[in-house]
Amino acid sequence: MPEQNAPKASPIIPTRTGKVQGLQQGSIYAFKGIPFAAPPVGENRWRAPQPLTPWQGVRDASSYQTLALQSSYPKDSFFKQPNYPQNEDCLHLNVWSPSLDQEARLPVMVWIHGGYFNFGGGALPHYDGTNLAKHEVVVVTFNYRLGVLGFLAHPALSKESEHQVSGNYGLLDQIAALQWVRDNINQFGGDPSNVTVFGESAGSWSISILVCSPLAKGLFHKAIGQSGASTGPTPFLKDSKHGKPAGEQMGEAFVEATGVDNLEALRLLPFSSIETAAKASRFYTEPYVDGWFLPDEPRFIMDAGQQQQIPVLMGSNQDEATAFTDPRQLPSTLEAFQADLRKRYGKWADRLFEAYPARSDEDVLNAHLDRLGDQLFTLSMRHWAERSANAQIPIYLYYFTRIPNIPQKAYFGAYHGAEIPYVFDNLSKIPVKGIFNERDQELAHQIITYWLSFARTGTPSGEELPVWPAYQQETAFYLELGDELAIKQHLLKKRLDILDEITIGRRKG
Repeated sequence: MPEQNAPKASPIIPTRTGKVQGLQQGSIYAFKGIPFAAPPVGENRWRAPQPLTPWQGVRDASSYQTLALQSSYPKDSFFKQPNYPQNEDCLHLNVWSPSLDQEARLPVMVWIHGGYFNFGGGALPHYDGTNLAKHEVVVVTFNYRLGVLGFLAHPALSKESEHQVSGNYGLLDQIAALQWVRDNINQFGGDPSNVTVFGESAGSWSISILVCSPLAKGLFHKAIGQSGASTGPTPFLKDSKHGKPAGEQMGEAFVEATGVDNLEALRLLPFSSIETAAKASRFYTEPYVDGWFLPDEPRFIMDAGQQQQIPVLMGSNQDEATAFTDPRQLPSTLEAFQADLRKRYGKWADRLFEAYPARSDEDVLNAHLDRLGDQLFTLSMRHWAERSANAQIPIYLYYFTRIPNIPQKAYFGAYHGAEIPYVFDNLSKIPVKGIFNERDQELAHQIITYWLSFARTGTPSGEELPVWPAYQQETAFYLELGDELAIKQHLLKKRLDILDEITIGRRKG
């Protein structure tokens, strides 16, 4: 006898570029590996995403396609993944839906994956949208170009561009995926007028940029940012500013390292040669202000209130820095810790000692990790919240403090990305047993209730859940998501205020 929930072929669904057939398992329909732009290969390498050529017949959408080409995480990285298949032909997306009725008009949630703009993909198993879709929402994940292939700028590439720009290809891929959602998601039961983007780390960073891009206007209607925001100095395409090289300047160094001198030869280089040249030229993957996709630095666009006027739910985790840090490379004694801060921060060091107290050698590691996590993530989320609130945009701030029962939990704590399996309702899919208990399942239900309410209405709420007040600079309400739910005010105010003071002082200095 076949299993009751064994996958079976889904109905055939028409899209604007061709028909697709995925799988139905239980109540959820899944369509994987649907292309949303032409393959970015050959002459399309280092070009904005190009229109897709329609296909004939029915395309098999029953399995994931490959991730974007990418280098591997260091072998000892906390985030290291198995070697999933990769290919430069990577612009595919995945859809999960509980209904294929066009009249259902379900809210749509589009996930933008993290990975420092260098790693990851929408086809990773921990982003499986099956369980989240069971909550009456259409879920979409996708790949975008990464590293040099996604962000190389160069004068020759700018010259051949219709808009005289280059770089930012990975972010333009994100816009192309959102355009596909706008044009096709109704065929999968989704409402194209009610789309929420959500993402973590570089995905959240992307969202803070997309709300500032005129090219993304109208493609989504709410945003959720998890641990990442572009609120500091942003490099420019053609000019060196803030001590950062221009994007084209960095691209010239990369091309020089390849040993080739024309675009045709560059577009034929194997990925191994690109990786080698990226390391040799110290290529740094980052979006640029180009005057077209991004008219100015996001911080200034937000200060002027010119970002999209849409509700944003955002936050960070309690122990953001642990997964990025090798404690063996940190000061281990109180004396060394104080000397390190004085060297780095000079006249501000005493204020930092007060904000991040370490009274013995045993306190040093936590003090260092707290400062680093605040500096990398929590402060930028406060900046995003403040700038948005000042523009009269509804903002809801959270702070995730739940510590999963993982090995070395005393060190890792509520680490960067720890909230993701809760958001996707995928705690049960974690292969290691004993990590999550009843409170974790309850917290996942609470988070999903808030996230889904926000996706439906723009306000996070739920029966028997605390009322989550909007963030204002004066009251600074936030929701702690941890062992319990708690509405609090002025998240880490003393710590973030001194970091803010240092940031402003250094820019003026």
